[in-house]
Amino acid sequence: MTCGIYKIINKQTGKFYIGSSNDIEQRWAAHRYRLRKGIHTNQHLLSAWEKYGEESFAFSILQEVEEEVNVEANETIKRTIEILTETVGI
Repeated sequence: MTCGIYKIINKQTGKFYIGSSNDIEQRWAAHRYRLRKGIHTNQHLLSAWEKYGEESFAFSILQEVEEEVNVEANETIKRTIEILTETVGI
């Protein structure tokens, strides 16, 4: 189980989604399941997935953190990455 911040990138457009989780592997599996079923709550990500196809997306871990790290700290790091890259969402 890996805790931290992850990125799902659309290799066709370069746009990406950033998230955080206490179990990144399980979270990625949940994203894929919902995207494949067409029931993902992030409509931008879902639309891009349907338009470009699953093979156009890559998943990576941006920052691993210890389990004890506060979720609020994860969110602060995630927001900082979003601000620095000036690219939010798919």
